[in-house]
Parts: sequence; structure tokens; C-alpha cells
Amino acid sequence: MKLKPNSYNAENYVFISFGSGPVQLIPTNPDALETYKYKFNGKELQDELGLNVYDFGARNYMPDLGRWMNTDFLAEHYYSESPYSYALNNPVVYIDPDGMRVDVSELFKSEEGIKTAINTLLDLSEQTGLSLSIKNTDNRFTMEYAKDEDGNAVISESDGVQLGSSEARNQLTKLIDNPNTVNVALGHNNIGSKGGSNSILLDPIQINSHIDNVTQGLNSKTLGYGMTFLHESYHTRIGGGLKDTDKEYVKGPTVEKMNTIRQQLDNNPLNRILGNGTQYGERKYYMGTEVSRLPYPGIKNLSTIRSTIHFNIRNDRGNKVNAGTITQYVKRNDKN
Repeated sequence: MKLKPNSYNAENYVFISFGSGPVQLIPTNPDALETYKYKFNGKELQDELGLNVYDFGARNYMPDLGRWMNTDFLAEHYYSESPYSYALNNPVVYIDPDGMRVDVSELFKSEEGIKTAINTLLDLSEQTGLSLSIKNTDNRFTMEYAKDEDGNAVISESDGVQLGSSEARNQLTKLIDNPNTVNVALGHNNIGSKGGSNSILLDPIQINSHIDNVTQGLNSKTLGYGMTFLHESYHTRIGGGLKDTDKEYVKGPTVEKMNTIRQQLDNNPLNRILGNGTQYGERKYYMGTEVSRLPYPGIKNLSTIRSTIHFNIRNDRGNKVNAGTITQYVKRNDKN
């Protein structure tokens, strides 16, 4: 519903230019009508008939309640959220530009985020074989992949051999092609990368600890930016809504999916060349073995956990041998 406004000026102010001087903002009578309508998120306030709602296009927002007065047109994709909630009840991180979709470009708001975006894009290009790019539309940054004139994905190849994993490629194109949005941002306070709902949080501290601490023969990208993104993407609704296991020495459905990707990458001669002969390996189980616990400086009741993630790789004879990498994250110690 949208009613025709009567007039538009500044809210209790007018813009005045004195001859050739600068334009100034001059307050008017304090009893003047509030006639500047574009306020929260630049949306038009509909205050006719005492409505007091913002026109977001697809829906109308009620600021006094922090709720939409209409249901979400995409509510079927957000079963755990109320169809009347705004931005998944997290307006600090997310925005909703049209009342239909959650949208965020948090990675491009900091130097660390930009580095994370670039590293993730480079890894995913190698692990999917897709020609990936970032599109900027009105400061909304979205991932895209190149398509041919028939609308099919362009896949990098050499002598008829395609680069990357078909499982990884199918997962990423599903995320990009879906009309809904997967929101990617930085994880905070080194708490680890996480995925859920339709959002992914990437923790560069954790990811870099994986990259820097692989044992000989294990590809440093096996828990790098691209593979971490893919792992967390399986937790999103669009990506499958898979859960990690809480049982020891069990892989769980997400690790099983990622091991399929690892196997395809290790069987791909182009990816073996790019990895200098190292292997993505096979992750043995989801839970890591804790190796140390240290106080986390400056934050009460937190400690740094360093644990080993266990893998199998193949030796020259084709037999399985142990490999691993170290993950680092912060955990709250409620006993202190």
C-alpha cells in the first residue's frame, strides 16, 4: 500500500542559497510539518492516516515493532525465522534492501575482508574450474561465474581435461544460481568459521593456521579458504542444510561431501600439478584431537585451542599414510 504524499521539503529545515554563496541548511519554525520522507535505509516513510511504516517496495516496515506488516515472499526458504522478522533479526550485520532478500557485502568493508574474498575466489576458481568474478552493483558485491552463449558454465580445461571437482562446481553454481542470497562475512574473535541459515562466516585466523601447518604431502588448501567456504556452504539452507556430527571418530555428512570433493581433486591431473604433487587427502573424522590450551590475552574466560585435524594420503605405493594440519580457535571456559 502506498499513498500519494502531499508535499516534500527537508524535515523542519530548508535549503537556502544566498547569491553566489554556499547552500545552507536553515531551520524552520519548530511547528512545521515533517515533510522529508526518505529516512531509515533511504526508504520513504508512509505516515498518512497515522500508518508510520516504511515503503521497502515488496513489503512495508513498521519501525516501532521492528517487524514487517506483510509476510516475507521468500518465507519458505527461511523456515526457522518468523516471516515478519527484519534481516534475520540481525540488522547490525544484514540489510534487506527490498523487503524480500537479506543482502550483505561485509567482506568488502575491511582490508582483512577483501583479502579473504580474494583468497576464497582464487581457491574456488581452482577447485571448481569455473571462471569466477565479483560483480559490484550499487556496492552490493556478488559472486558470478562465466557462461557461454548457451548459458552453460565455462570450465577451464587443458587437452580436454577439466580443472576442478564436479561436486564442488555443482555446489557453487547451485549457490550462485539460487534466487536467494548466501551472505558471507568475517567471523569475529577467532571463534572459527561457521555456516547456517543462509550465511557463512569465514575466520582467517583459523584458516591460515590450517594452511601454515599441514604435514608433508598434504595440500595446504585442503582446509584453506575455498574448501572452508564449501564446507560451511553445506550447512546453509540453499547448500543442503547438512549438520556436523558431535560424535568422536565419525565423519558426518558434511565431511563426507568434502571428502568426495577432495577425492575428485586428487584424481584430477591438473589439480595435482597445481598442488605440486601434494594431495587434498581424505579427512578421517570431523572432531579434532586437542593438543594444547593457552589463555587468550585480554579476554576473560577464553582460551586458545590448538588441535590436529587428521587426514589420510597415499604414498608412492598407493597405501594410506597419516597426515594432518593444525586448527586454532578460541573457546570460552565457563568453569573459570
